[in-house]
Amino acid sequence: MTRTYLVLVLTALLCAPSLAQAQPVTLEFGPRGGYSISEQASFVGADFRVDEASLPFVYHLGFDYYLEAVGEGEQDAPNWQFDVNSYIPFLVYSPTITLQLGGGFSVQRTVPSTGAETDWGFNGTAGFVLNPTGTFQPFVRARATLAQESTFDAMGGLLIVLRQ
Repeated sequence: MTRTYLVLVLTALLCAPSLAQAQPVTLEFGPRGGYSISEQASFVGADFRVDEASLPFVYHLGFDYYLEAVGEGEQDAPNWQFDVNSYIPFLVYSPTITLQLGGGFSVQRTVPSTGAETDWGFNGTAGFVLNPTGTFQPFVRARATLAQESTFDAMGGLLIVLRQ
């Protein structure tokens, strides 16, 4: 639990100096869903992105809740993953499709009947955002998490621009 708070505090510290400056900042939020190919489990979640015009990358926070039990012998175990990532957007077919490559950290939590387990790892991500200059931005992404229980996930969702 302490580690989870540590990640949240570090994320806030990384975002706070850039948000305090008088630069144009875009905030995006939206639902996502996907499938963990390695765990054979589907999940639902949310994306939150902060894009500051003066920086070459985009801050990204993500949360996923797995709908099926994940891991060996775990029945009805609630599982979730929290991600803190940065993306570098590359224009592919400007202005309709943007490729995003990035990575960051993840916290995976599994609560089997034997007790809760928390695992830390590193993410590598790649995906596309359609209509990157519009209010509604559909996206698809692949995520590889390297941790004690490494996973490979495919996901998609819809980002909604909250402030531009």
